[in-house]
Amino acid sequence: WMSFLALVPLIIHLINLRKHKVVYFSDISLLKSIQSTSNSSKKVKNWLILLMRMLLIVLLSVVFAQPYIPNPNQKFIEGKSVAIYMDTSPSMLKASGLSNCISNAKLVADEIIQSYPQGTLFKILTSENLNQAQFPNNASRSKDIVAQSEVGSYSTNFNNLYKRITKDEDIQAIHIVSDFLDELDTNQFNNLPFSVNYYPVQIAQSLALIIDSVYFDSPIRKLIGEEELKISSIAQGIQDSVNVKTNVVINKVNYFTSSNLSSKSTESKVVFPVVNERIVKGTVKNEFTDAVSNQLYWAYAKKEKIKVLLVSNETEIVQTLQKIYQTEDLIDLEVVSEQKADFTQLNLYDLVILGGFNQVSISYATVLNKFMEQNKVVCIIPSNKINISNYNQFYQNLQVDVLWLASVLDSLHASDLDIKHYFFNDIFKDPNKEFGSVISPKVFQYYTVQINAPQNNTLIALNNQNPWLSLQNNCFTFTSSIVGTSTNLKQHPLIVALFLKMAMFGAQHQNLYYPIHQNATTNFTTKTYPQLKIKSPNSTVFNWNSTNLGMYTINNQFDEVGFYEVLMQDSVVDVLAVNIPPQEYLVQGSSFMHQLPNIDNVFDISSSGSVNLSDIQQGKKMSIYFIWIILILLIIESVVLFKTVRSS
Repeated sequence: WMSFLALVPLIIHLINLRKHKVVYFSDISLLKSIQSTSNSSKKVKNWLILLMRMLLIVLLSVVFAQPYIPNPNQKFIEGKSVAIYMDTSPSMLKASGLSNCISNAKLVADEIIQSYPQGTLFKILTSENLNQAQFPNNASRSKDIVAQSEVGSYSTNFNNLYKRITKDEDIQAIHIVSDFLDELDTNQFNNLPFSVNYYPVQIAQSLALIIDSVYFDSPIRKLIGEEELKISSIAQGIQDSVNVKTNVVINKVNYFTSSNLSSKSTESKVVFPVVNERIVKGTVKNEFTDAVSNQLYWAYAKKEKIKVLLVSNETEIVQTLQKIYQTEDLIDLEVVSEQKADFTQLNLYDLVILGGFNQVSISYATVLNKFMEQNKVVCIIPSNKINISNYNQFYQNLQVDVLWLASVLDSLHASDLDIKHYFFNDIFKDPNKEFGSVISPKVFQYYTVQINAPQNNTLIALNNQNPWLSLQNNCFTFTSSIVGTSTNLKQHPLIVALFLKMAMFGAQHQNLYYPIHQNATTNFTTKTYPQLKIKSPNSTVFNWNSTNLGMYTINNQFDEVGFYEVLMQDSVVDVLAVNIPPQEYLVQGSSFMHQLPNIDNVFDISSSGSVNLSDIQQGKKMSIYFIWIILILLIIESVVLFKTVRSS
């Protein structure tokens, strides 16, 4: 309708074509040819100006109409829904000034919803609800879901997103709003039968600071003195020399340390006096405004003393274990000879070590069997001259499936370590690097044994695959003595870690740091805690189910970051610290966005969260081209007018 205004210049032009009044002059015949030429040129210019003005009005009306070229990739089907995936992983908390990634993502999601016609149904997917059933919602309800979405503990996983939407026959288009810190396989999304649109939300000049781990050098916690906690952090994004203050809270007491982020990784430490409480809870947080995943929870339970009983007549074994245990204030070691051992008082101990016996009384097996059923631990170290038939009978009564075969004199290495076994948790920071054939203990005399247990319980094997240290039914078995003629273990640093961890095993001490994942386990067992309950950070209580192996499995109920109390008969027996899995921050580089510009349907997002969605619903808008034509016509008209005025 606006185009009808183009008639206005025509009407004005026609009005100017009124009849002329004749005025007689003297003879001007000599000027007639000049006047005729001038009038003809002027008429052409006037008509040209008229046409351009009419065309300008028509083009201006076209611009207001916002014409577009339909997008062939957009096939909207009535009754099907549009999916909007909004990244709610921890990295979306990155901020700059008053704006952060998640707030910008919400603005983009709102604009996407508004770009569709009335009646369109939407499914709002987030990192938190990706595995939950989603029902189509109208625009108003979808905006409410977007507004209520918050950053959670789950990392973005685009492979899971792809599997989720391929199973949903109700989706006709998807919009992905993310900072794209996780790796995105765009090829699989391009194979979808509907359009996929990408919205890279990122705060410029941001620094992602991740606390990688916290740990103690020793696996045993002290009862007196001071502890030294190590803190390892990783920086991503802008690399500047920045001093970052780290706040460590230990049972509500604050300690501070600082580190300089001049490199990709950094390590700091905080020294604090030993906490008197039995259960210690701590958090580590980097006080950095642009930090991502910058808080880590950890917890451990202390026992007043771990009681170890060593029964041995072998002086070298006694002296070796005294050096290990008597330097630890958490362990109470008692040494008795075989003749003075009182096996009726075993319930007072957490770990019993039989060291250097040539043969073992068969009657001990029944007592030790009951001891192990209480989840206490036995360690058996043979002598250099054992009675093999006696040991086989003893192990049979002990219900431990180890068959002793023969003594061998040979120089080998105890080099094959089962690093995946939970016994070795926290012993090595990097087992692949720290335990190899170069530093593994040497063994000079050992016994060949056969283990017929349902699963392989060999913790350390010799390099000829003969078991050297095994664990079965809470019984640790060495296949060689630990004296110098059998092995150099007593000069090897591994001996301290092995025997301290055995003591912790008997005392049911837990790890310092719990990086909880879908299939993680902890070393609570059904024998010790037949009925456990877990109290989550929001005070929800649920049962903790054990696996077939007697280990407790961490499942999806651990979906909130914080401290989880382990309850037995309403009493707190331990605390688990649940942290965010760091998969999203293991991507090489700070972002995967550099690949997005080469993909179709990538939309630029301003720092305020606004986005141009012109070709989402309709297609590619053509208004800008008509505006350029209008500007060109205005320039031409100006030139024509200038020449007309000058000639007149």
